[in-house]
Amino acid sequence: MRHLWTVLACIVVGLVADQQAPPVFRAATQFVAVDVVATGKGDALVTNLTKDDFEISENGKPQKISDFAFVSIPLATRVVDVDAPPQPPGDVASNATSARASRALVILVDDSSLSAALLDPKNPSNVLVDIKKALTTFLETLSSDDQVAIIWQSRSDASQDFTNDIPRLISAVNNRRTAMGLTALGPAWRPRVESLKFAVSALAGSHYARRAIVFVGITACNAADTGAGFEAQECQDLTKRARQAGVPIYTLDPRVNPPSGSHTMAELAINTGGRAFTQQSDPSAAVRHIMEENGSFYTLGFYPEPLVTDGKYHDIQVTVRRPGVTVRSRDRYLADTATRPASTPNRDMTAALGAGLDDPSLPIRMFVTPLAPGPGGTRTLVTVELAYPKPDGGIRSFDDELRLGILALTPDAKVKASLQWPVSFKGVWKSTAHGTLMMNNIIDLPAEQLTVRVGVTSKALGKTGTTHLTVDIPNYGDNGLQISPLLIGTSSTAANTDAAVGLDAIRPLVPFQPTTARVFARSDTLRVYARAYWRAGDTTADATVTITGAGSPTVRHLTLPAGATQGRRKAILDVPLPLAGLAPGVYVLHVETRLAKGKPAIRESPFEVR
Repeated sequence: MRHLWTVLACIVVGLVADQQAPPVFRAATQFVAVDVVATGKGDALVTNLTKDDFEISENGKPQKISDFAFVSIPLATRVVDVDAPPQPPGDVASNATSARASRALVILVDDSSLSAALLDPKNPSNVLVDIKKALTTFLETLSSDDQVAIIWQSRSDASQDFTNDIPRLISAVNNRRTAMGLTALGPAWRPRVESLKFAVSALAGSHYARRAIVFVGITACNAADTGAGFEAQECQDLTKRARQAGVPIYTLDPRVNPPSGSHTMAELAINTGGRAFTQQSDPSAAVRHIMEENGSFYTLGFYPEPLVTDGKYHDIQVTVRRPGVTVRSRDRYLADTATRPASTPNRDMTAALGAGLDDPSLPIRMFVTPLAPGPGGTRTLVTVELAYPKPDGGIRSFDDELRLGILALTPDAKVKASLQWPVSFKGVWKSTAHGTLMMNNIIDLPAEQLTVRVGVTSKALGKTGTTHLTVDIPNYGDNGLQISPLLIGTSSTAANTDAAVGLDAIRPLVPFQPTTARVFARSDTLRVYARAYWRAGDTTADATVTITGAGSPTVRHLTLPAGATQGRRKAILDVPLPLAGLAPGVYVLHVETRLAKGKPAIRESPFEVR
């Protein structure tokens, strides 16, 4: 299966920055986090429990609950039309703004069994329509912080890795005909179980407060029947891994009023701490139940006493004192080992970037922009915005050592480029500070599709944030007309930035600090920047800049003069776009460049006006 999870000048507004590279140290104790769903009669969610209602024990020994919170994530109510012309995918990646209220979900569609149902003359249900409705409901109810992967079990090329970008998820939903049109029919429990184990492994090491798998299919795997032999053993191993990782599996038969339900679907859900939804008259309502349950949970944490660093699994039990309340949670955790390698900044960042899922512990936002040909590949700008927690109580000193890491991977997880960069920020917070730190760097990347993972580690906070973005890196040495992805600055970027580093490195390619924001005010003026390259004899290129969305399009026509560079022509687009005339809503910035002959080159960037 293809890999799916797959100093410099500063703007000093709120603090002064310099650079050093001190070590990052791990804590000497282990903190165990547990997320808990509590239900009462009829599986109704119980949302008013307190810390004193819970008890945690490890191997029968009571543990002190050191951390407690109830997390409520309301169902989103966005309208998703998968049949409408797709919006361009987002060009900015972010992790969750709140680690405590973050969710990571895998929607795994067993296209093999569903394809068999599609061809079954005894099944009156239109499976393709039912799947479309169920998956659309998932998209309509997700929060903006959710990291979601949609996996077609036998067609990874039609799947979508973890993202919170709705257009990318819509594209995966619309791959259902491709995924179900060429799948092998017949018994498929082995690849089904392997895919579920893969999903459990991807979620197991993540830092998200709530992690779950939604298995969409007709039959799961048979763990109870000893006559099932090897299948039963593998299914039992899957169940064990899911419970150890604290990853419940919810099972959903998407068919409306299916003729029968599989006991293996219920068995898998119950044994992993999830719930089964089969033989439903309204699968979309079942999806909402799944999302409500995974958006209403408690987070508990404790420091094991006594601390045993044996690298083994330790059994734990979570109970509540209130009668009639049932809780579902993980039942074991993996203890640290005393012989693990010593911590170093480089090793810690490498481990963080190698994880299969974003770390939301530090909120970051980033974009990746290939801008120019270079001797080592395509010169690519990486800009990262860190939302740093400001101290309460007025002006305070600020001293932290950060580390920026960048890792570029192919779809089959081959490392193509990496970079780590220590940055030291020191100074004082001003009363007007926003807690916004910008870091810029240039990395050379090969011309191919890559997943670029970015991480930031804070020594002072003891936290790391990571996120990722899939980028098609162009080869600007090709003969045809090409335009780089769009860089956007705003009239308020400097005012909202407390410090920015790396500007000297990026200034030869872009003359201003780009913003990672894609939500703007009507008072903003966008500065749109891009580079165009071609080998033809044209000395100018025509460009049309259009903003489409609510109301009439905003259109600008430009002629871009070209200079010569490395045997090619180069032109620069640098244009201001006031937003004052736009109503609040969602828009697309569309830039099209043309020569006298040949195909135009197009770039787009979605944004919102509030």
